[in-house]
Amino acid sequence: MPYQRRFVLAALRSCAAVLFWISLSPRADAGDLGELTFVRDAGVTASDEFVEALGRRLGADGKLRSVLASDYSPAGAGVELARADDDDAAFELPPRTRSLGSGTLPNPVLDETQALKQRSGKRPIIVAVGAEALHAVMRSPQKKTVVAVLVNTADVESVRTADTELYAIVTDQPMQRQLQLIELAIPKPHRIGLVYPPDAEAQYSAVSVAARQLGLTVVAKRSDTAADLSGALASVLATSDVLLLLSDPISLAPGVAQSVLRSAAAARKPVVSSTEALVRAGAVLGVYTTREQFVEEAADSITLLQRGGKPPAIAMPRRFSVGVNSTVAQALALPVSDQDALQRRLSAAP
Repeated sequence: MPYQRRFVLAALRSCAAVLFWISLSPRADAGDLGELTFVRDAGVTASDEFVEALGRRLGADGKLRSVLASDYSPAGAGVELARADDDDAAFELPPRTRSLGSGTLPNPVLDETQALKQRSGKRPIIVAVGAEALHAVMRSPQKKTVVAVLVNTADVESVRTADTELYAIVTDQPMQRQLQLIELAIPKPHRIGLVYPPDAEAQYSAVSVAARQLGLTVVAKRSDTAADLSGALASVLATSDVLLLLSDPISLAPGVAQSVLRSAAAARKPVVSSTEALVRAGAVLGVYTTREQFVEEAADSITLLQRGGKPPAIAMPRRFSVGVNSTVAQALALPVSDQDALQRRLSAAP
């Protein structure tokens, strides 16, 4: 018995020692990651507010370093980063200049990535807010870890390189989520109308796959030019029950979207969108991710990286909101539930 007791105690000590050393060991890749650098897209409405909100969520309020995409230098001669809450304030290092041509700075400062790496010895996480910011960041030749947000899948695929760890939370909503909302909110039959530009072939394929899984029919026409749009819309609206407006840049362009909404209203067909703005403009329904929800999505990915984890390379947002334009629903005599009830039902859907 004493021998057995000594054996058990020795085994427990060995396990405790292993657990102790594991607790001291750095998690995979976490030790290489340093400060957060934010690059903002001036074309994204209130991108500075997004950065500030994300900083508060990460507990780094007042410590964020942020720069506009137009001021982000790829390599060799760049600009030092301003505080997110005072982008035009004095810099800690040499002051910002918007003209960095040859010879404009006698001692050019390091670019953002190099400066941060020299300061901390670690590779920074660069958070790109918007497509312009993502393109500016990806032009930099340094190895880096990038989290992109408020971009679409096409933006990400167009800039992905082998020497950059790129993790994106895209604005695209899962097609199954959008089609399930239609099933929940609009009485059958469900022939889904779709007019899409050439650049949205991948989204059309995704709609087709999701529709087959749900037993829905897709009535689609491709519109190759602006001149084709009117005819394609008329054909699709005549043979469908609801029009799904895709989230590609062409379909969401103000002129195109307004033309679609007007044509659908004239044909008395409901439109479902993936943006809150288009629900307000005349779509009867929408499923979208709000800015506050995107802040949470970005914070999740950044925190996971900082802890040594790996987010998905391209992730559609897990958080979402449902919007209902009750005025349009009444005009179309659609018995659409209120948006809170629809959100609960959609959240519970498989």
